[in-house]
Amino acid sequence: MKLKNLLLIAIAMIVFGSCQSYQPTSFSVASYNLRNANRSDSIQGDGWGQRCPVIAQMVQYHDFDIFGTQECFAHQLQDLKKAFRDMIILV
Repeated sequence: MKLKNLLLIAIAMIVFGSCQSYQPTSFSVASYNLRNANRSDSIQGDGWGQRCPVIAQMVQYHDFDIFGTQECFAHQLQDLKKAFRDMIILV
């Protein structure tokens, strides 16, 4: 009986001892509503030309791994591509 228990313990040590520890991967994700570029915003002083640099600074400051947007027009996407030349941009 002792030999059987020792054998089971040895097998368990081999099986569990060979398991590698799992290191969780973390990444930061953000989503931002750019708000469409419309004329009334520009008249009120909060147009895309004023918002784009602020958004770019925020994204660069937080160094997001994944950054998504809503209400992004094609010209807004082009402006963001210029601001983030070193990032991969998927559309």
